[in-house]
Amino acid sequence: MVSEEKIDKFKEAARIIKSAKYLVVFTGAGISAESGVPTFRGDNGIWKKYDSNVLSLSYFIEHPEESWKAQKEFFDIILNANPNYAHIALAELEKKGILKSIVTQNIDNLHQKAGSENVFEFHGTMKTVTCINPRCMHKYKTEELDLTNLPPKCEKCGSVLKTDICFFEENPPEPAKSLSFQEASKTDVMIIVGTSGVVHPAALLPVTAKENGAKIIEINPDSSLLTIYGTTDIFLQGEAGEVMKKIMEEME
Repeated sequence: MVSEEKIDKFKEAARIIKSAKYLVVFTGAGISAESGVPTFRGDNGIWKKYDSNVLSLSYFIEHPEESWKAQKEFFDIILNANPNYAHIALAELEKKGILKSIVTQNIDNLHQKAGSENVFEFHGTMKTVTCINPRCMHKYKTEELDLTNLPPKCEKCGSVLKTDICFFEENPPEPAKSLSFQEASKTDVMIIVGTSGVVHPAALLPVTAKENGAKIIEINPDSSLLTIYGTTDIFLQGEAGEVMKKIMEEME
């Protein structure tokens, strides 16, 4: 049974979303968990299996083969993953003109697969790779690479290829970073889905929105730093798909 207090929260969230003039959604790994994509910090997260160092730039430069092994495992999962209800619901809100943009920390392309168009990939993407030779920097589609022998090499110059995701020790890619903060400054309602609020500078996006007067609705299985420090106005506890379904029902 869903408690009356929870029902009231969903009704209030739906009311705020419907009245939003510029709705922005900010997503993290939690939104893709129901699609079978492992989170980084959860009980079955990536960092339970690998040291987070494998995705640091310095480690990649020194040990590209080891870093690519971890990336390949993640890439194989992403390639076979499909959008879940939460991704599809957000795409529907965009089509209706209610949702203006999605800022995502995810590199799995599931928002785009679901049909969302205005997506800012704050931490880059696994869809493409770039040659690390500054004189070459040729780009390839990851799905076209032969990943039998790691690390993959550039056909033009023979240098190692790197996925276009933001590694530790790297700054988020531009113009995605600047545009994301612009969206956070413009929004009057921000929905946060499946992010822990730990990774910076992405964690500052909801804070920026709040400082500019936005209402913050958070969807997470457990409370996050955003809940604890009072950035969140309405906290809806649960899995992303389940919560989004209730919100969509309330909005009908």
